[in-house]
Amino acid sequence: MFQSRTPTPTAAAPRTRAVTGDLIIQDYAGVIVATIGRPSLLDARDIERIGRDLCGLAVEQAKRKLVLDFTNVRQLSSQSIGMLMNVNRLVKDNDGTLAFCGVSDQIAKLFSLTKLDALFKIYRNDAAALAAFGVRVD
Repeated sequence: MFQSRTPTPTAAAPRTRAVTGDLIIQDYAGVIVATIGRPSLLDARDIERIGRDLCGLAVEQAKRKLVLDFTNVRQLSSQSIGMLMNVNRLVKDNDGTLAFCGVSDQIAKLFSLTKLDALFKIYRNDAAALAAFGVRVD
């Protein structure tokens, strides 16, 4: 389930772009790490707001590499899975790559049951995901 391909990494310090109650967005040498700040993605309004923000990131011209960090998330709804599918479609439509990290065992089981683990690259943590994109975090 966890993938690891490590190209020669480039050292990078994060630049925090935006911090809201829903997302913390950091740019590591062109790779965006969006950390979801909510413990659950069950409320339709929260999902819509986060989805809108992530879709905005997905269509930005220079942002072709996006990592979603699920470290804080413990619950997902079917609507939130649909939102993730939409974000993935937009990222791919813009010749980008979407990866996940920090996925709890419970969410990993959900991804496995729904076969989403075959669709998304899932890494243990943000450092592993960044390394897969060629960025080293010291």
